Amino acid sequence: MRNEQDLREQLEFLLNKDNKTVDYGMILDLASKLSEYDEKNVRFSVDGNLVKRLGEQLVAKKTTALSELIKNAYDAEAENVDVIFDNTESPGGTIIIKDDGNGMTKEALIKGFMTISTSDKEENPVSNRYERPRAGRKGIGRFSAQKIGEKLRIITRTDSSKPFLVIDIDWSAYKAKSNLLVVANSIIESDDDFGFEKGTQLVISGTRESWRENNLSTTFKYISSVIKVMPKTLDSGIVDPGFNVIFYSRIALSGEILPIKSDETELWSEADAVINAYINDEGKVSVSIKGIKINSIEENYELPEVKSSSLQQAKFKLNAHYFSLARGTKRSHVQTYLRDNGGIRLYRNGFSVAPYGSRSNDWLGLDDSSRRRLILGPHANTNFIGSVEIVDTEGTRFEETSSREGLIENECFEELQHSLYEVIRSAVNIITSARGRKVTSSQQNYIAPEKTLEEKIQINLAKIQTSLAGITQTAVEEFVDENLDLFDDKKIENTAVVPLNTDAQIIINEQIELVKELADEKNMYRILASSGLAIAEFTHEIQLYLNGLMLNGKQLKRYVKSNERALRSASEIDSNINMLVSYTDFFTETIRSNSQRTKNVLELRDVFNMFFNAMNPTIKRRAYKVDLTFEGDDFWVKPMHISELSSILMNLFTNACKAIARSGQPKGMLKIAIISTDTDHIIRFEDNGDGIPKENWGRVFNALFTTDLSQGPFATEREQMRGMGLGLTITNDIISEVDGEISIVEASSGYRTCVQVVLPKANDNEVPEDVY
Repeated sequence: MRNEQDLREQLEFLLNKDNKTVDYGMILDLASKLSEYDEKNVRFSVDGNLVKRLGEQLVAKKTTALSELIKNAYDAEAENVDVIFDNTESPGGTIIIKDDGNGMTKEALIKGFMTISTSDKEENPVSNRYERPRAGRKGIGRFSAQKIGEKLRIITRTDSSKPFLVIDIDWSAYKAKSNLLVVANSIIESDDDFGFEKGTQLVISGTRESWRENNLSTTFKYISSVIKVMPKTLDSGIVDPGFNVIFYSRIALSGEILPIKSDETELWSEADAVINAYINDEGKVSVSIKGIKINSIEENYELPEVKSSSLQQAKFKLNAHYFSLARGTKRSHVQTYLRDNGGIRLYRNGFSVAPYGSRSNDWLGLDDSSRRRLILGPHANTNFIGSVEIVDTEGTRFEETSSREGLIENECFEELQHSLYEVIRSAVNIITSARGRKVTSSQQNYIAPEKTLEEKIQINLAKIQTSLAGITQTAVEEFVDENLDLFDDKKIENTAVVPLNTDAQIIINEQIELVKELADEKNMYRILASSGLAIAEFTHEIQLYLNGLMLNGKQLKRYVKSNERALRSASEIDSNINMLVSYTDFFTETIRSNSQRTKNVLELRDVFNMFFNAMNPTIKRRAYKVDLTFEGDDFWVKPMHISELSSILMNLFTNACKAIARSGQPKGMLKIAIISTDTDHIIRFEDNGDGIPKENWGRVFNALFTTDLSQGPFATEREQMRGMGLGLTITNDIISEVDGEISIVEASSGYRTCVQVVLPKANDNEVPEDVY
């Protein structure tokens, strides 16, 4: 080890060298080591592993990590963000995030992105040009990139006349027992063509986890509900063009990049219908309704009671997406977006006129009409996303007020309000009728349709078939009447009663096979639910005998205590009875809790300890080594059924046991770590079994995908039911229901598989006050 004098001499030598050849990393390293000889002062040192630790603490879910990087593009005043997923179905792929925002200067990169815990967003809570409230969390972006992939390339510039700045970061360099200050990342200026004028492109390579369809939807829907904004004109006169995000996927064979998530697929596709209206040559309002989710709607008509020359001269146009948001739907991202952005905005000469259509502004009286139930179809402001356009360059008909807050409410403005309300009223009535609902409270002879799920699927199939064949709605109804049972194999063969071309017939046959598969899956879930009830009853009955068996076992041990061989057998019997007691106590407790049908906040330490106490006889019998650790102080999880959490643990435990058995490991090991972060709990469940190939990391959560071998054609039904590949699917559903996340991630040294579960942390007001 070098002494203080050696360090001084080497540091002095480096400082006196030519700046072009100086090693700044070594200077920092020597200065840090030299400071240890300061007898009067002590300093904090920073281990390189801090980057990984902060990544785990601040960004528990990969979907959150990606959302934070997209938020940074919003903060950079981007109008468009393209997110490209390249070979991310399994680990090792690439995610590219490209925005057309302000870009970063070298100073901004060094003092902003490369500085941990900056105060920029506290000092500048809104962006400079578009006055957008900052959406990104302080300093979380760089750790989000580390969470997603092994390497990061940043390509950015602020103006097309300047060269690009390119930074390459290898996160593996930030490892334990290294000095964070001396880990260098190359930065260069480049005149290469990266395909954009200004903005920032993040290339995250070596993705650590697989990205499944539900991960992409979760991220996109979250971004849409949190920061999606409509174009608007600021007080300064500057127009914020809005914020548009599109997810793309690269096709492996052709290399073509295709859009997979956008407003069109994730938001507008959830609308019941789109309504368009304009003033025709006769001065009448012409309306068209095109169904989206209700694809049977296609109406074109005029409103004879509405005629306006002023609106005709103003080139009146309406475009609005209508969302009925029927009770019971789970389109929470749509509801959140509509709550914040719902309404019909007014654009005059291409610019948005405040406050019309903004939140809490009821300029068309839609909220008032909805409350008074003048018509029964939902038609509040939050049922629409739309815009009405008028042109009045001279300002003679639609004149702004002196304060530039809205328009003068003259006769032309009142005609606009009246015409819009009549268009909406008529359109909503037509859509409501198509949905099979009452239009008005006084509607006579209305019979609410009652259809089973199978009937709904059957009718939809018929509509697809007849639509492809160009048959009328009457033919659809006749076709449905003739085909009574969709799931009867003989009648399925006869469903093609309408002559179709070959391509159409192939589509129909594929659809029928998918429906049959859905029916099989539904039946499987029904069997599993029935099995759960049977287990509950069995557990209750067996407990009646266990107390007697325990007493008999203790008596037997006393009677044969002088016979060593008999005593050994009696002890084994007693041990097996204790194992049964442990299992039945566990199942009885979880089933009893679930029977209350209420969700409660759960303390993970209590649940995990209870579970592994119940599994202890099995663990001992198999001689497994179990390492259970908790990192943090607060382990309360969002309200859920204890049986749901127990089901998750049981599935992970049994899968691990089967993996260890398949591997032939003489010493099975389980490692369970529960890490509490600011917002989530991370559960890492690891085993040293046979592992899961990386190409299957995303597939294991698909229904009926299993790594278990078939039991053979002559196996019993009980044997065939084992390993059906539904365990992780059900587990994934439970976790998704509480806004959590499950994935396969890289295992620790000495282990082969790691299943990572992220569960949201309970809020302070959800935790009982008297728990401590």
